[in-house]
Amino acid sequence: MTQIFQKLRLTVIATIGCAVLFVTAAKAQQLTADIKGTVTDATGAAVPDAQVTAVNKQTGVEKTVPSDQNGGFEVLQLPVGVYSVNVVKSGFQKFTADNIQLVLNQTYTLAADRKSVV
Repeated sequence: MTQIFQKLRLTVIATIGCAVLFVTAAKAQQLTADIKGTVTDATGAAVPDAQVTAVNKQTGVEKTVPSDQNGGFEVLQLPVGVYSVNVVKSGFQKFTADNIQLVLNQTYTLAADRKSVV
């Protein structure tokens, strides 16, 4: 009887181990894409603290990040799909890039050139 319980216990442990490996492998599969880039003004100078918003055109879901001190930004882990990206900052014209198609595991690089509003 003890041998049956030991075999059953080993089977349960092996099943749980396989399930953990399967879940870990599934999580390692990235089902998203990223958009990165730099926000600059008309002279090519970096524009820090601009708000960069990626909008999924199918779902309407938005993700907003600020540009860093060098104007750089990364909008990470976006579900694949078609996006519109808006960049806004007080004193500058709004920048929009439309119909950006993101595919699995892609990093799309966007150059957001801005012009000063005087």
